Amino acid sequence: MPLTGSIINKQLSDAYTRIENELVQQQSRASQVDARRGELVSDRGDAMLRLAEYYLPELTPSAIEETWVEIRPAMNVILEEQFDAIDSIQKRTRELADRRVGAEETLIDLNAALDEGVGQRDRLLEEIEQRLLADAKYVELSKKAAMAEAALERAEANLGEIEQDAAKKLPAYDESSLFRYLRDRQFGTPKYTKRGFTRRGDRFVAKLIDYSKAKRSYDFLKKTPDRMKKIIADDQNALAVIMDQLESTRDEVAAEVGLPEHIESMSSIRTSRDQLLETLSDVNRNADIAHQELADASAPTGTYHERAIKEFREMISRLDSRDLQKRARQTVDIRDDQIVATVIGIDQQLDRQDDLANEHFNRVQKDREYLAKLGRVIEQFRAAEFDSDRSLFTDSIDIDGTIARTRASGDPSELWRTMQSNQRWGPTAMEKVAQVAAHPATQVLVQTMAQAAGAALESYARNAGRRRGGGYSRRSRRRGPWDGWGRGW
Repeated sequence: MPLTGSIINKQLSDAYTRIENELVQQQSRASQVDARRGELVSDRGDAMLRLAEYYLPELTPSAIEETWVEIRPAMNVILEEQFDAIDSIQKRTRELADRRVGAEETLIDLNAALDEGVGQRDRLLEEIEQRLLADAKYVELSKKAAMAEAALERAEANLGEIEQDAAKKLPAYDESSLFRYLRDRQFGTPKYTKRGFTRRGDRFVAKLIDYSKAKRSYDFLKKTPDRMKKIIADDQNALAVIMDQLESTRDEVAAEVGLPEHIESMSSIRTSRDQLLETLSDVNRNADIAHQELADASAPTGTYHERAIKEFREMISRLDSRDLQKRARQTVDIRDDQIVATVIGIDQQLDRQDDLANEHFNRVQKDREYLAKLGRVIEQFRAAEFDSDRSLFTDSIDIDGTIARTRASGDPSELWRTMQSNQRWGPTAMEKVAQVAAHPATQVLVQTMAQAAGAALESYARNAGRRRGGGYSRRSRRRGPWDGWGRGW
């Protein structure tokens, strides 16, 4: 059983929310790594302080403590700023997520209203069709239009043959020097004025090449296409007059059944939907920016880490753990060895925290980039109105599986191609017999003309309607009842 566009839209929305939540969790774990790293830096500072007190007895403990006090607050300030920034950005991402959820719920309501409007449109189109077929004058005009179209098509076919014939044969006349000579002298016409020997010579040449027959053929090839084009233009104008009457009748019936009012109300809903899609697009872009800011705030190479590392390096620039370890081995007392071992252990844990932070950062970056691309695919999906219940998908389509696969590769373009290849539009009242045109105005005109003209003239009636292809009568080019009706309607 086919899946409706609203079902696929829900699956896409759920997948987006799920990946976004996972991204937030990853970023939260990255923040936890940062917090643990801050604790280790503080522990290392304590150990270095104890070691400094042990090795530098000539300095008073109060002086040493003051030195460390100058460094620690700076690092704590950086960490506090980082945590505040992360909290602020996370709050913004939650607000954007709430806005997106609310907008998507409104989008579902608007899609339902549009689908209901399409159903009403189809019922109105059926009523218009029935009324037109019951109108004897409309039926008679449809037959006349079909016959005029048949004559026009024959004339156009003949013109094509003559133009091809002329294109092949006229060059031969132009290449004949004798024919050109007589033609340029206007031989055989009242304008020919030569006398005596010249006249006798021209007659000889004319007889030699059978100029009279050649000139008739030449004139036919030269002048007939223009004459036929004029006839065709007259036939087209005659057909246009009939089509004006047919379209005018169709427009009058459309007004009687209330189609213009229905279109106006649905256009308002469509405008709201378009505006909502723009809002969703803005929300997704802002969410992507927020996720990037959050990743930068907690990244091992981010602004806050760089500042903290700079402060930390300045703090330990005069106290290298390897030098301290070497010095500790030279002493008999094991207290300094224990302190140095603590420092080295903390350094190893810091290295592991850095590796873990890099791992989280890379995963966050990959998911953030994929989420942004997935958001654009969803925008394409909705812009194409695939989220409507009129849009159907084969039940074999696997949205979650495709997202899981494309998430691993980081490129969701396969998802869009899969949805396109598995999508089709459900039949509407005007599409049950044939997909005659994209414009409903042309659909109802062509369909009723074909039925009214009868089996013998059906194809010509369809061609006449397609030839016209306009949305409303040429009598009045004011905004008509068919304006605003596109593919999505």
